[in-house]
Amino acid sequence: MLRNIFDAFGQSGTYAVGLLLIGLVLILQRYTKKRREYEAETLLGEQHDCKPIKARYPCKWPLGLDVLYAQYKANADKRLLAFQQPFLDRLGPNLAVDVLGTVGYTTFDPKNIEAILSARFEDYHLGTRRGALFPFIGEGIFTQDGGSWKHSRELLRRPFLKTHYQDLRGFTKPLDDLVTAISSSCTVVDLQPLFFRFTLATTTALIFGVPIKFEDDVKNDFARSFDYASKISALRMRLVDFYWAYRPSGYTVACINVKEYADGFVKQALGESIIDTGEATQGRYAFVEDLYHELKDPALVRDQLVNVLLAGRDTTACLLSWTFFLLVRHPKALSRLQDEIRSVIGNEQETTKDLIQRMAFLRCILNESA
Repeated sequence: MLRNIFDAFGQSGTYAVGLLLIGLVLILQRYTKKRREYEAETLLGEQHDCKPIKARYPCKWPLGLDVLYAQYKANADKRLLAFQQPFLDRLGPNLAVDVLGTVGYTTFDPKNIEAILSARFEDYHLGTRRGALFPFIGEGIFTQDGGSWKHSRELLRRPFLKTHYQDLRGFTKPLDDLVTAISSSCTVVDLQPLFFRFTLATTTALIFGVPIKFEDDVKNDFARSFDYASKISALRMRLVDFYWAYRPSGYTVACINVKEYADGFVKQALGESIIDTGEATQGRYAFVEDLYHELKDPALVRDQLVNVLLAGRDTTACLLSWTFFLLVRHPKALSRLQDEIRSVIGNEQETTKDLIQRMAFLRCILNESA
């Protein structure tokens, strides 16, 4: 039958019919996959007495393209939270959104968050996030599921325990730069970009052994590339199954720059100590050396380092931003915190980890701001 169809259409028609058949096969595969996922999720929901989410983002365009466009524009204008807040206030803590044929969910219900992050953690997986992030951060804790994720988590936990700052001297230069940038301004200061630079410097000091210096053109290029790659990766994740369709040339270049920069530190740390002599140097490259001891592959070490850099920079910068945002709106809490810092630090010349652990109110503020 297919042969008769091809003969009827001729050679050009054959190509068209062939493409049509390929398209139909792909559509059927996608439908079958989505159907199986839906059935599995429905069964899981029934087993745990999950209630259906009735609240949905209001979509006017097909495939939720209006929501996707509005989110993109709000993100570019740095007002994504302001865009989403009215929907959350009006529709409640749990809502669904249909985008590009996939249903996504938003929740800030404490019970759901506990289930996702703790109680039922094994029931959730990354979905398309791995493919969306892989060109940027490679094989690491943010792109892994199941046993691989558990292995990476344990792998990273050990060097963190070893290299955790005791005297905090690695923070001195980045902190001085942060204070200088704030105090030198004669107008309103946007703290978040400064916090991102600060946490990028402190995190590179922790994992690479050397803090990034923004006056260095090469390192400044790395910082710009890291920012751009992070931004594009976030947009790719919002495209769910169609993340592959958005890969601008600048993104590829930025990902290459980030990996080359990280590769340089891995080679510097391992070139003399482990690969050549078999002996680990004690000191600033301990994080790199510990990872290489387990992974035996410089490329995998680099990927894990970029994963940690992404996690350490973004989370800490956002925590600092929210903390300062809230403190200036609660002057009594700010005054109490200042009093605690003065009483604990006293005449000490250096701030140490032990001193910070004695600041109970500071810990309470950070916990509430997170």
